[in-house]
Amino acid sequence: MDNKRKHRRPLPDLRPKRAFRHRIRQNWDDPYPYLRPADRVSNLMDHRELMADYDALAAEHGKGPVDDQLDYFYFFLGHSWRLLDEPEFEDASVEIDGYDFLLDEAMHLMVQLVEQDESLLDPEGGYAAPYSHILEHAMRRYVTPELRRDLSSRAERLARRREGSGIGTMADHLLIALEDEGIPAGIIGLFQRLFSNAILDGLRHHDEQVHHQWEERDRSLDRWMDEIAAGDFDHPAERAVEALVAAGTRALPHLVNLVYDEDRTYGDFSVWTALGALARIPSQRSLSVLVGVLLDDDDLVAIEIPGLLAQMPDLACPYVDYALTVPGGPDEWTTVLAHEVLVEAKCPRAFEHLVEGLSYQGESPDEAEAVQVGASFGLLEIGDRRAIPVLHSWLQNPEANGLARYELLREITRSPHDYPWAKEIAGDLTLDTLP
Repeated sequence: MDNKRKHRRPLPDLRPKRAFRHRIRQNWDDPYPYLRPADRVSNLMDHRELMADYDALAAEHGKGPVDDQLDYFYFFLGHSWRLLDEPEFEDASVEIDGYDFLLDEAMHLMVQLVEQDESLLDPEGGYAAPYSHILEHAMRRYVTPELRRDLSSRAERLARRREGSGIGTMADHLLIALEDEGIPAGIIGLFQRLFSNAILDGLRHHDEQVHHQWEERDRSLDRWMDEIAAGDFDHPAERAVEALVAAGTRALPHLVNLVYDEDRTYGDFSVWTALGALARIPSQRSLSVLVGVLLDDDDLVAIEIPGLLAQMPDLACPYVDYALTVPGGPDEWTTVLAHEVLVEAKCPRAFEHLVEGLSYQGESPDEAEAVQVGASFGLLEIGDRRAIPVLHSWLQNPEANGLARYELLREITRSPHDYPWAKEIAGDLTLDTLP
């Protein structure tokens, strides 16, 4: 079997090729700098979309004053990255696991952007949508109460030192946002810049990290790695596998080395065995390797990976949430495999993602059929009764893929005892009356 293997490429030069349009030059000595129409959120969207009690506030204080206050609030949050130039924030940073799958995603994105002669920056301002998506998911998992407290302390000190200036006012607004977890981290420019810095720094030091961990590995475990390398399916080296699993994260360099041995393919015993062992040692590095195999070119190998990822649901489910919500939508193969992970790992948002899959169209009817079949059977398998009316409506929808609907209806009517909700889902429909 001629397997193609994915490896990191050197970090490309992604210096912006286009400057931000409307680059802002504000007078930060003024406690409330002048806002142009384009700076005001109220000119771009309805504040009701951001604040549930907007109408009550507007009724009490007047629409104009409330809009003005909210425009400044969001303006200061969006530009809070400017605070990194202040002494209180000069050493502020966030830590992202050096093997987080988001670093792999960032690398793939950057290579793609370089090939297309594009930038991480959106010409209208901010980051390009795919990179914003990466940052959003990083913030979901790494914005902790401890981080908020640290940044709040810095903002409080800065607000006192620069009181009466735009920077001081910005620090005051940031402090309000940091103390309210209901305010999305993604609208805070400081978070965006800190997490972007952390991702780019992680990419720059990745190869060095891998080399260091290999050189500093626990060499007492080498014997077990060698025993697996010498094994085969008739002599499965079970004692060596259990020894490495028992060693936990100390064994990760050894298992990763087995997976990426250039002289072997995914079908070899040692690689399969290492992948299975990695699934039993939940870590970002294990997840990164398994996801890499999941998205590689060997379909026969990839279809086995969801079962391994299901053994680490706390790590796999965030990956699936990310993969199924990428800008522009995922491709058919990623979607099908992600749906399998959702079901096997019993992910918290499995129902929502599978319902979304029922309307997947892809680039051809065949792709639509593959995804919609998987989504519909997945909804049956997760055992959530909310699926009953959803599937009932889907079966009657002539705009949904006909072959996928036929396959589900045929299955539940042919084996009703295996599907307790079969009658409720099918209703009066038969294979002959399916729209």
